[in-house]
Amino acid sequence: MPPTPEWPVERSVWFSVRPLEIEHPKLEDLVAVQTFEGVVLDAGPEELRVRLHDVTDPSRPDEIATMDIEEVPEDDRALIEVGAVFDWLFFRQRRPSVRNVSELRFRRLPRWSQPDLDRARNRADEFRELFDLAADGTSAAP
Repeated sequence: MPPTPEWPVERSVWFSVRPLEIEHPKLEDLVAVQTFEGVVLDAGPEELRVRLHDVTDPSRPDEIATMDIEEVPEDDRALIEVGAVFDWLFFRQRRPSVRNVSELRFRRLPRWSQPDLDRARNRADEFRELFDLAADGTSAAP
């Protein structure tokens, strides 16, 4: 029986290091499963209360949900405020293995204020009158 070495044993080991290659999912590997449009109803330091509209099946009623702030990407957290709109997409990734993935992104377009909406309606009414159109876009002339 060979003698037991004294611990710790000092050894020199040489090895080469390769950078870790992370394979990002390809678009063809992702299948959209569900899409929601959300609106922030209330925002706290750790969670959000949101209204979710099912874009995949609009006949379904809207849902009110509470979600953890950790669901929101760090780049989007500055956009969180009451009334902010976001898209929440759910995918199934098929390679390298099947897994469910979600992506939540806040919209970066400014919200329309009530005066903006009123001006747009007034402008649309002016165009309808100019082109002699009914409210549904058909000709108002007999």
